[in-house]
Amino acid sequence: MNVTNYGFMGNPLGFEDQCTGKVASGGEMPGDSGIDYLFLSGLQFGGYLDSAVIDIKGIPSKIFQGPLVSTAAEGSYMIEEILPYYFDDDPSGLTLGRIYETSNVEGRINCLFDDVYDPKATAYEQFTARFTDKGTTHSGIDPFDKREHIPLGIEVKQSSYAWPYEYAKKFIIVDYTIYNRNSQGNDIYDFFMGIYVDSDVKNSKESEWGHMDDLSGYKHKWDGYFDPATGKQKTVNLNLIWTADNDGREYITDGSDYSIQSEPGAGSLLDGATGNFAIRVLRNPNPNLRYSYNVYSSGWADEVKDWGPRWEEGLHSDWEFDLTSAQKGYDDTNYDSLYWDDNPFYPMYAGRTEGVPAGDKGHYMVMSNSEFDYDVTDVREVYLGVYKDPEYMQGTFYAQADKWRPWVITGTEEPGQISDGPIEALNDIANGCDSKYELSFGPLGNEAYENVAVYKDGDSLSNNKKVWKFAYGDSLKLTLAYIASENFNTSLEQDPNYFDNTVIDLSDGLDKSLYDQGWYDALYNVTWAERLYDVPMYDTPQTRYGATKKDGWYGEDVGIDGIFGDFTSDTYCWWLETNYSGQDEGENDFELNSFTEHIVDIYGNTATCEDDLLPFGRQHESDGYGITGSPDNGEGFGYMVKYDKLNGSVPQGSWVRYGYGNGQLDVGDGVPDFKCPPPPPSPKIKVTEIDNDVIVEWCSHEFISDEEGNLGLTGSEFTYDPFTRMYDFEGYEIAISPDRRVENYATLFCVDKVNYSYQDVGDVNYFLDNPIPADTLMAHPEDYPAMMTVNNKIYRLVPYGDNNDLTKNYEKDDLYSYSCITATSPYPQWGDIRYYKFTLHNQTLAEMKYIAVTAKDFGAAKLGVPPMKSSPESNATATVTSNLTTTDDVVVVPNPYRGDVKYTEMGWENLDGNYTYAEEYRKIAFLNIPERCVIRIFTLAGDLCKVIAHNGNSDSDTPYWYGRNGAYWNLINDNHQAVVSGIYLYSVQDVDNKKDDFVGKFVIIK
Repeated sequence: MNVTNYGFMGNPLGFEDQCTGKVASGGEMPGDSGIDYLFLSGLQFGGYLDSAVIDIKGIPSKIFQGPLVSTAAEGSYMIEEILPYYFDDDPSGLTLGRIYETSNVEGRINCLFDDVYDPKATAYEQFTARFTDKGTTHSGIDPFDKREHIPLGIEVKQSSYAWPYEYAKKFIIVDYTIYNRNSQGNDIYDFFMGIYVDSDVKNSKESEWGHMDDLSGYKHKWDGYFDPATGKQKTVNLNLIWTADNDGREYITDGSDYSIQSEPGAGSLLDGATGNFAIRVLRNPNPNLRYSYNVYSSGWADEVKDWGPRWEEGLHSDWEFDLTSAQKGYDDTNYDSLYWDDNPFYPMYAGRTEGVPAGDKGHYMVMSNSEFDYDVTDVREVYLGVYKDPEYMQGTFYAQADKWRPWVITGTEEPGQISDGPIEALNDIANGCDSKYELSFGPLGNEAYENVAVYKDGDSLSNNKKVWKFAYGDSLKLTLAYIASENFNTSLEQDPNYFDNTVIDLSDGLDKSLYDQGWYDALYNVTWAERLYDVPMYDTPQTRYGATKKDGWYGEDVGIDGIFGDFTSDTYCWWLETNYSGQDEGENDFELNSFTEHIVDIYGNTATCEDDLLPFGRQHESDGYGITGSPDNGEGFGYMVKYDKLNGSVPQGSWVRYGYGNGQLDVGDGVPDFKCPPPPPSPKIKVTEIDNDVIVEWCSHEFISDEEGNLGLTGSEFTYDPFTRMYDFEGYEIAISPDRRVENYATLFCVDKVNYSYQDVGDVNYFLDNPIPADTLMAHPEDYPAMMTVNNKIYRLVPYGDNNDLTKNYEKDDLYSYSCITATSPYPQWGDIRYYKFTLHNQTLAEMKYIAVTAKDFGAAKLGVPPMKSSPESNATATVTSNLTTTDDVVVVPNPYRGDVKYTEMGWENLDGNYTYAEEYRKIAFLNIPERCVIRIFTLAGDLCKVIAHNGNSDSDTPYWYGRNGAYWNLINDNHQAVVSGIYLYSVQDVDNKKDDFVGKFVIIK
């Protein structure tokens, strides 16, 4: 997905990918497949600014300016009002406006060969950008407002997080911090924020177009899920705003534009994008506020195509976000008599809010209208009056089936009604359209009351009106997961063609039931996005008031006994004043469980299930822990929200811990982590070269000491995984690559623990539980049968991994050898130390490569955590065999150097990777030289033509690097001229006087 510093994701402006030199994809999955899921996703902000205070009948009253809306990019007329400059502290944006890339992988190099490791980063690939709406000169003028942009004064910090692992490669988490930094120090009133999305789902390698048959909707819950572990059908939460192609095929055009000429029918191959694109809200700026979701088809002046679901006229009469006379209430009747492109033949019949929102007023009304639209495919059910809200939504705010205005068929209009179009147009939209949507949140800020001067002439007053104030200097948080999931369209039976599109027949057209089994991959991605956003049962420290503390709350998945603790730091369960001895039934199962008996915590609160444990979190400070949050303002070292239920277990409006009493299991503590299940860290390695051998050494124990001299133990084999809550080290892999690119590493050899696990005979990638150590199996063979059946699945006991015992020695003739030596540790409490050595034999002299040792774990099968392996980038070490023990002579390669040999094709001379030729690409190498020396090259006549100073500590990024005992010359003399053919003499002087000076000769034949 293309991440920008312009407030939008995607690539509507055709930005170039700096890594490939090609136009960047907007949102593609898999990479380089041409399967596109995102054209544009842009932020929007709207609200009012107070512009003056006047006196009305002796009462000071505020005049407001607005509503004002700032859009990053609106797909219908592409006006950019959010840009990476105009910061108060950096107007040019040269510093704050840049995109900064970081990574939590030590040694990681990006595609531009920048070292991007940052110990503060939490993701493999992390981009941080800032942008503002503060400029007034932007690209284009809104065709409805007909004025320059008026900024609200918003600044945004955007951080995106991505991981390459199998469970996380289909989503990107984006965290936004929105600041009110208005240039005049003004507060923003009745502030809303949202995101505009135009997906345009298609296979761009099959068709340039493809966006006119998309479907959009909101999937709250999915009742068609069959749990693979039990085979039982369940209802699961998804909460996804989604877009997909209607059938997974590309429609047919006449080649002149994007219009649909025809669509392939049932039985046709699925040659399009068969997945779906979705957004999951991980953190709302205010968890107690409702969303607005408005979907529409963009048709501009074509009133038939410019359509979207909307409530019946008059149902917005109580719309309360009107602070100026210019607004005149909610517009769904075109009270301003607007025309498309100012053409009187194209009136905007339904006002500013149907289809493309018109101007700042239209955008603001849509953002604040509280509508939660039905799926595009349901438009015919609404027309027939048979649309019903799902049962789980009934009784909630989102149940709006009785409010929707049905499509008005041309020729059936009642007095005062405007036609939406003919039946054919209604059927077309139900089968897919150029679908876009806006998801919004608000009002945001704090409740306040103001005297509002409704009319500027001062003759009317809204006294003590309730408003929401986003105060100057305050900030808000929004976190989204952008997800591309596979296998939404899987059926060849899907047919978007109508037998008769002149009638409304729900059995004709798309079969919506064929989508019902298309949510498995989406559920998997949603589950992992939530886990990476907020690690389950992990107490995240926060920095407040200059101190960094935890609050002792991990999450609700504590099990049926209500007891929980942290084995790595504190096993004392403080809320029940008892010790935590380990996992019990119901713990870590991601299911909401009732306690075996009522639990009374140390504050006297009674809980019957995991969801109502500790309503207010930790309320006292002790032992280095802080409070979860203050009862007055929620501020503390945890995450507090306001309780929003009437007649609930605590008074409405009380500050309670995150997730309390919401009827579902919240497995995190509410404080974002943006972390994945970590693999064990790569070990620290030492690489040496002797003759044609490369030797890698490391050990099992890595000791560290703190500032006070206290000793600790770390390393691959002693790292605790906060996701699985286990020490889950499994083994090591030795990998080699011709360069530093992570994708080019190949595994040479593996060693691991000897253990066994029960493998699903129907799915060899699925295991029943964690591996069983071999000694446990041998001691109790009666407990581990060769086969077993669990939940109607057959499992067999098999070796887990390679089972190459890491404590044994191995050798493969003329290729490699591995050895392990066990020694007594100076610190017996941590066991014996193992010293490992891997030797790669018979390597070509002067051939540079990278070698790494990675560490792997066994994951946690029951939790769905797959086995993980550290990145070879972490300890990748450049190596080249250039040191000979059989001779003290310096060796020159090649000798003679021949101009008729194609060295670039051999890989000897190839700096840019494209097999191109340049004079300065030529080279000869001097091997077996001292670590610090001076090489002088002379013509046969004795003229000095080149001096080379060699330092064995030089950077491996140096072109043609030959390690501690090698150097190269590109056949360019010190006058920057290419040398000619001839015999050349050279001398090598050891500056440390460890070796005698050496004199030799070589030949160049051009």
